[in-house]
Amino acid sequence: YVAPAETIDTVNILTRNFDAEQGMAGGAAITVITKSGTNQFKGSAFYFNNNDGLNASPYYFGGYRPEGKPPKGPLDRHIYGGTLGGPIKRNTLFFFGSFEGYKQTSNVNQFFSVPNEALRNGDFSQAFNTNGTLQVIYDPLTGNPDGTGRQPFPNNVIPADRISPIARRIIQDLYPLPNNPGTGAGGLSSNYFRNEVRTTDRKNYDLKLNYNRSAAHQLWGKYSLMDAVVDDRTYYLGPDPNSKGDGGLTTVYQITAGQTW
Repeated sequence: YVAPAETIDTVNILTRNFDAEQGMAGGAAITVITKSGTNQFKGSAFYFNNNDGLNASPYYFGGYRPEGKPPKGPLDRHIYGGTLGGPIKRNTLFFFGSFEGYKQTSNVNQFFSVPNEALRNGDFSQAFNTNGTLQVIYDPLTGNPDGTGRQPFPNNVIPADRISPIARRIIQDLYPLPNNPGTGAGGLSSNYFRNEVRTTDRKNYDLKLNYNRSAAHQLWGKYSLMDAVVDDRTYYLGPDPNSKGDGGLTTVYQITAGQTW
């Protein structure tokens, strides 16, 4: 079915208005139809591999370096699987199954901004803005309720007894110390470097049954399962992503059914 142009325009306008009012972004509507088995057994198999040895370096990748382009980061990606369909009872009951596996290992460099030893202890005496001015830290217990008249902490240092024990533990346990010179004022930006080996191991299973109850009535049911360990979406300073299995453990089940009369 193709809607008239004026109808499509109206729908688009309504969608834009809804997005603007609700603060939502436009997406997509996707319909996936899984085929059924037939009176003949039919199947397929596939395998795909991509790795850094097969890839070219981007044209501008490190082109400004006098020593030439840096080496490509290690990458190893495998996509494999197959399908099989056929009759359970000829002309009446059919099955269709599919499997797809996806494995990828890649190597990336990450830069984070972390507090140095002084900032961890509440000492902001060397916390300068890009224009050279000091980032003044005011005592919230001074001044008026509207924030006026507040006084800076002496020497721009927060006393130890004014720092929450919970906040202190978060900083000490989850934030490493800088290991890189850093950029910006005081070298506090991108001052922590970490090389990460990121992995994805995802498996998708689908099983569908079709039952022709009569020449006019068909019933179908489908069961889907996704089992995945995804370490390649991390961008945080928690557990080391190089540790196997510390990423997202995902299991999704889906059961659907329908009929055609």
